[in-house]
Order: sequence, then C-alpha cells, then structure tokens
Amino acid sequence: STQCPDCHRVYPTPKRMKIHRETIHGGPEVVCPICHMLLRSGPREREHMKMHERYPDGKCPHCDYHHKNPSSVYNHERIEHPQETVMCNVCGERFHKSKMRNHMEVVHSDKGSRDYRCLECNKIFKTQGTWRQHKMVFHSNRPLLLCTICGDEFRTQRALRSHTMRRHEEPKLSCPQCGKRYHAEKNLRQHMDVHSDTRRFPCPDCPKAFFNQKYLKAHMNTHSGLRPYACPYCPDTFAGSGARHNHVKLRHKKFSLVQ
Repeated sequence: STQCPDCHRVYPTPKRMKIHRETIHGGPEVVCPICHMLLRSGPREREHMKMHERYPDGKCPHCDYHHKNPSSVYNHERIEHPQETVMCNVCGERFHKSKMRNHMEVVHSDKGSRDYRCLECNKIFKTQGTWRQHKMVFHSNRPLLLCTICGDEFRTQRALRSHTMRRHEEPKLSCPQCGKRYHAEKNLRQHMDVHSDTRRFPCPDCPKAFFNQKYLKAHMNTHSGLRPYACPYCPDTFAGSGARHNHVKLRHKKFSLVQ
C-alpha cells in the first residue's frame, strides 16, 4: 500500500496514489500573488483565483464581513445571505442578483442556444450533464467518497452506488431468451429489443431501422453531422451517448476513478 503525502489517504498501489494526487491535489505549491496563501497549482489554484475575481476586495457585498481568503467570503455569503442569491434556470448555478446578467451573457449568450460554458477553462458542452460532470472532475474541491471494498474514489454518491453495483454485486436480472444478465431493469428491457423481429423505428433518410428511439436518434445524427454528446475530459464529441461512453472507458480510464 502507498500513502498520499498530502492527505494521508492510503492506496493499494503507487499508480493509484499518483492518479489521486494529480487529480485532487494538483501540482507543486505556489503562493497566491493577491493574498499570499499557499496553494497547490492546478484546479484548486484556478478556483482560488476565480474567487478573487468574484470578491476583489475580500468583502461580503451584503454586510461588513471581510476575509483575505475569498473562499471564506463565498461560504459566508452562501450561508448568511441565501435570500440574496438567485438560481440560473439554464444551468442551476446560484449567483448574487447583480451578477446574474453577466453570467447569462458570458455562459449562455450564444443566441438562445443552450450550450453550457465552463467558467474555469471556457470549454463548451451541449448538455448540462456533461458540463456538471466536467466541473465535478476538474474544478471541484468536494471531498472524495471512498469505496470500502476496492479503494476507488468517486465525487458523488450516485457514482459510488453505480460502481458498487457494477463491480462488486452480481447482476440479479437475466434475459429469458439468452440468459445475459443485467443490474438494471431498463438495461434488460433495452436488451430485449434485440430479440424482437420488428424494428419499429425506421430512419427517414436511409433504409435502416432500429429497435428503439435512442438508437434511431444517434443514427440520424450521423446524417445531419450533429455530435451533441461531448466528452467531459477532452474536446471530442459524438453522435450518440453509447459512442461517448465507450470513448471514456477506453481513453480516460484514470478519470473514471473520480467521477
């Protein structure tokens, strides 16, 4: 086993510990040029500097509270003045009322489109889900959740539950036609379509037909050139969610540990 020198969490292999350090703790230590706090370069440094932009004088906009660490001001405002913030109806982020117009112009200004722009690195996503996943992996300071069976780490309870079910529990559902086993009923239902003789969803642009609308929609994107499914870890985009899922599994294995 190997221990992380930053947080003292123990990992089964040096490789696993290295992935954890690169993803969570960033690079070498740097000094903030504004408040002189000692930070790790990387995601936490970028988040810290973004907070300085939000609170340039280190003061709460609603009362006399002030602090040299802008994150402390942010936490104070969120807890003590929740009535002064409003939620963006596009992406769900909360802002002070005076900042909402600027947020809409910067993040959601593409002529009515529903693109989601990351304020940290300016990467654009077509869906709220991939935008949130990107933020969670690259720009979040939320503590990781540890799988007590194998030691893998995850950002959300949902990801941890999914991992536990898929990696450490036997599938309970089986296909009556071929015996293939699944954890989730929706996946079994989707699989059962394969045994049907009727492809009820024909493509209007070519002779192909599909078992369900999900596959048809992904196929039609290949005709139109649309690639609305963005990878949260790199610039690649895909016509269907299945292609994106396979790409992430093959190309971004190390990040799958911390989703």
